[in-house]
Amino acid sequence: MALIKFNLKIFFGFCCILAFCISCERSSSEKAIKNGLNKYDSGDYAVAIIFYSKAIGMDSNNVYAYNCRAVAKDALKDYVGEIADCSKAMELNPSYAISYNNFALALEHLGDYSKSLTNYNKAIELNPKDVIAYNNRGILKGYFLKDYKDAIADFNKAIELNPYSADSYLNRGSAKYYSGDNAGAIADLTAAIKLNPNDFLAYNMRGMAKGKLGDYAGAIDDYNKAIALNSQYTEAYTNLSFAKERLTTK
Repeated sequence: MALIKFNLKIFFGFCCILAFCISCERSSSEKAIKNGLNKYDSGDYAVAIIFYSKAIGMDSNNVYAYNCRAVAKDALKDYVGEIADCSKAMELNPSYAISYNNFALALEHLGDYSKSLTNYNKAIELNPKDVIAYNNRGILKGYFLKDYKDAIADFNKAIELNPYSADSYLNRGSAKYYSGDNAGAIADLTAAIKLNPNDFLAYNMRGMAKGKLGDYAGAIDDYNKAIALNSQYTEAYTNLSFAKERLTTK
């Protein structure tokens, strides 16, 4: 998340003192948000929330602060709290697309897929160039609703908007795998790895696609790479064991 920059119009005459006070409050609020972002980036989500709450206390109309706090609450799996913050942000600014995206994500976590889809649609309506919203909506359609065709269409759009997004290729490759297009999945997952060589999920998924095509040796190489990148990723160990078994009985 990038730190928002406030643009205050300073009035002269009798308004100058008021404007200065507002400027001071905004500056303090912005500083609190920056501290919150730093804590969020370091994984200290609870402390990040404290800083965001401090910013909101100084500026109760700060839409960005509500959204930042919502994201931190999402990290702590406080989805009800996330919904409350997103709702307040949408109340303050009904045209702020990010609020709808975050709101949809919280609803998705709570299993309300229909309402989640409606809010992803709204986020994209407000910002048709939002790569994250297309990815999130695609994940909802593919992973939860099993609508792989529409999911791939969303990932296509995300890649069209940003052809350097490794996550978009990973997501599209996963959707292609689950739809039975293993060759297409491998192509996308290879692209994802090229853009992000440390993506253990892409290696694991590519190994799965290779296994479906009978390339167990290639699958084993990918699973080993996934494990080297993340030794705690248990699914790769399971897949590796299966591929080795199939290779010896092939």
